Amino acid sequence: VAERIELKWIPGHMDARGNEAADEAAKEAAMGESSRKKTLPQQLRASAGIPVSVSALRQKLTKDTNTAWTNEWSESPRYPKFRKFDKKGRGTKYEKLVGKLRRNQTSILTQLRTNHVPLNFYLHRIKRVESADCPHCPGIIEDIDHVLLNCGNYI
Repeated sequence: VAERIELKWIPGHMDARGNEAADEAAKEAAMGESSRKKTLPQQLRASAGIPVSVSALRQKLTKDTNTAWTNEWSESPRYPKFRKFDKKGRGTKYEKLVGKLRRNQTSILTQLRTNHVPLNFYLHRIKRVESADCPHCPGIIEDIDHVLLNCGNYI
């Protein structure tokens, strides 16, 4: 006999009056913040020396550090160019990938991602060649996309 079992997730805190406020107060308490002194019994006040959660402090430090790094990075003059390739900047798949590569491999991959390779598109930009065109495909710019995906000489 086949029985059918149906499982449903029911969010316990959703739309329950006061639960959002309770969740927020719990997070603040875990971070070492205290409620208004007059509303708490003496033994629960911050001045009573209740220990702060080390886990919560680590989590807050990580969040604050990442926020500061992101803000600083977004103000960098290099950010507008780099964000085309990696919007987040830190902790991304790209960062994890290059962490496993040797330095010369990381350098080549970064050059490919930023179009800083010795193809006519880049060489023309730095005034090393007269034209950015592909020597095999007149009128077509020789960049990474062209060489890897379209140029009959390389495909």
